[in-house]
Amino acid sequence: MRVKNETEISIFGQAYVVRGDDPEHIREVAAYVDGKMRELLGEPDQGLTTRGAVLAVLNIADEFFKYRKELEAFRQEVESRSRAMLKILE
Repeated sequence: MRVKNETEISIFGQAYVVRGDDPEHIREVAAYVDGKMRELLGEPDQGLTTRGAVLAVLNIADEFFKYRKELEAFRQEVESRSRAMLKILE
């Protein structure tokens, strides 16, 4: 019997039950992680699960840091342009 807010997922050949409010989001994230592991390591191999997980996490963290840096640069550009527009309107 499944408890409310639990979603069954599979990552790199391993089944997990994850709690969360949005099952579709959980499945989407799990599919992304599974894809990264398969991209880095190919098909699941019992001996590479931990190594693969670490490599996938590093890869995902690298993407996250790059996107965060891009987002911050975009935020600064919007702020700068907003200030310039306010000066024009004054």
